[in-house]
Amino acid sequence: TIEDSTLSGNTAGDTSPTLGGGAIIFSGTASKFFISNSTLSGNKATSASGGAICLDSGFAGTVALQNVTVTANTAGANGGGINKGNGSVTVTNSTVVNNTAVRDGGGVWRNSSSTFTVGNTIIANNTDDGTAPDFNGTINSSGYNLIKNTRGATITGTTTGNLLGVDPNLGPLQNNGGPTQTHALLSGSPAIDKGESFGSTTD
Repeated sequence: TIEDSTLSGNTAGDTSPTLGGGAIIFSGTASKFFISNSTLSGNKATSASGGAICLDSGFAGTVALQNVTVTANTAGANGGGINKGNGSVTVTNSTVVNNTAVRDGGGVWRNSSSTFTVGNTIIANNTDDGTAPDFNGTINSSGYNLIKNTRGATITGTTTGNLLGVDPNLGPLQNNGGPTQTHALLSGSPAIDKGESFGSTTD
């Protein structure tokens, strides 16, 4: 469990495209991980995947992100922010922006045999080779997501409240009053008052 933490400026130097994880690599067949109220920023997988987070191909556990900011991370292969090999990931009340992948999935790259569930989350302004800038693969939506660029993404599940193809109009990464730095919604953002708390009692 990682709570109220910042993981920033870390580098993974593995040359295998399937490995990486500039800040974190998850492995194990029955592992459970939970990250909350935290920021992963400015991490790098120099020649591999998962600029911030990588789930390796042998991973068969679960990862949950709640109130997490994943920003300005870089991957030399896939998944500038998050690279998901196998296992299950759930992302709620989070922000995945400004990440870069040399190959596919500037924000998130998802293996076709895994599940990736997203609710009340912003995925935007990420870049890759042009194949799938924000998300590569299938998103299992819980609703109330803002995804700016849907190229390369397939959205299934609950689509209620989803905003697609719009800019979230975010401020810079800075102290906005929480335990870590975040990107605030600027005045006029289409995401203001368009989310769903999913049980969360803090912004």
